[in-house]
Amino acid sequence: MNKVLIFTHGIDIDGFGGAILGKLAFKNPKIVFADNFNLDELMISTLKNDAPYDEIYVTDHCPSYALCEKIESSKALSLVIKVFDHHISRKGKEENFDFVNLVVGNENGKQSGTSLFYEYLTKTGKLKRTGSLDMFVKLTTLYDTWEWKKDKEFGMQAYRLNTLFQAVGRDRYIEIVGNILERNPNEFKFSVKENKIVDNFIRDFYSQIDNYIKKIKIVDVDGLKVGYVELEDLYKNDIAEVLRNQDNPLNISYLMMPLTDRGSVSLRNIENVDLADIATKFGGGGHRSAASFPKSNEEFKLLQHKIKDNLSSQK
Repeated sequence: MNKVLIFTHGIDIDGFGGAILGKLAFKNPKIVFADNFNLDELMISTLKNDAPYDEIYVTDHCPSYALCEKIESSKALSLVIKVFDHHISRKGKEENFDFVNLVVGNENGKQSGTSLFYEYLTKTGKLKRTGSLDMFVKLTTLYDTWEWKKDKEFGMQAYRLNTLFQAVGRDRYIEIVGNILERNPNEFKFSVKENKIVDNFIRDFYSQIDNYIKKIKIVDVDGLKVGYVELEDLYKNDIAEVLRNQDNPLNISYLMMPLTDRGSVSLRNIENVDLADIATKFGGGGHRSAASFPKSNEEFKLLQHKIKDNLSSQK
């Protein structure tokens, strides 16, 4: 029996999708969750300390160019590793390695790490396609690529899927979704209990969002008006959504949000700004509408000092 190792993004439902699919396709795979910026470190330490694996997958994430070069130079590794990523910030660099499958979008629309991994697993016969799995992958992709708002048929289901994660956390989310997929292979549908969990969470959640909106400070970053607020990772997507739905009352281009429970700074669009390009300048990456970079970036530290000095002078 093959020994399988899966590295996946550990902070959103697209990354969790890779873990869920891996658990269904393989018997007891080892799953390692990485945050936005520690994938290289985790891969190096795991591969150094563990016995060799027959199959290694990376989903919704991609090793750095330097690590990809090292993998390519090792025949033992390059033949067993497959990477499934969809982040546009990797285009033109890491995508040139044979073991990296980087697809932002194709004839079927925008892709996610989950959708790319699912297509591979089903096409190679490692996982049987079902109606329930098809819908789970669709909803995950809709939410992760920000297409859920445009999709009148399935958008709200995608939103509620992500809200389930927000309500119960990563490990419980993976367990619940796995149970849903097993109990009904033909239809992906929440139970009465699961719907109640989501409804109760939404009610309390938006009260906290309103509190964070009151704390937003408007600062100038490279000539753009930016909303700056420190908050928990849980709220980063929805606070931007609320501001967009309110027709941008603060008249800002995007949100810059140092996360109090993570080592990263999240960027979310309010207007049409290329956040992937902005994040890259701070040592990060992501999508046009949603990106991030490490708090440890020296340029950000300088910017943060300027922001805090400006905020102090405004008091």
